[in-house]
Amino acid sequence: VELLEQAEADLAHTVTAIPGAKSFLSEIKAQQRKWAVATSANRHNAVARLTTAGLPIPEILITADDVGQGKPHPEPFLLAAKRLGVATSKCLAFEDSDQGVRSALSAGCDVVVVNRF
Repeated sequence: VELLEQAEADLAHTVTAIPGAKSFLSEIKAQQRKWAVATSANRHNAVARLTTAGLPIPEILITADDVGQGKPHPEPFLLAAKRLGVATSKCLAFEDSDQGVRSALSAGCDVVVVNRF
């Protein structure tokens, strides 16, 4: 796990936001809507990647450090929804991996698949 986390940290400087992500999050903020990030990364790597991509750090950031079972288990999305104070059926997850999609769907979220070619 430590080797994987270090490899992710070494690549954090290469992360870029997908097109539309910054404006989408700006609109969410303008509408005073709640949002969270649920990621398989540890907290250090998650913050580094969001910062490098020029995206805001959400108040609710669920990382591998916060859950006992990561994706594809639904725990990351269940915890994010709980901290948001909403049912997962009211959540829309944006996911870029098969494991993340399975995790979000298992939790009861609707899912938009992004960054696929």
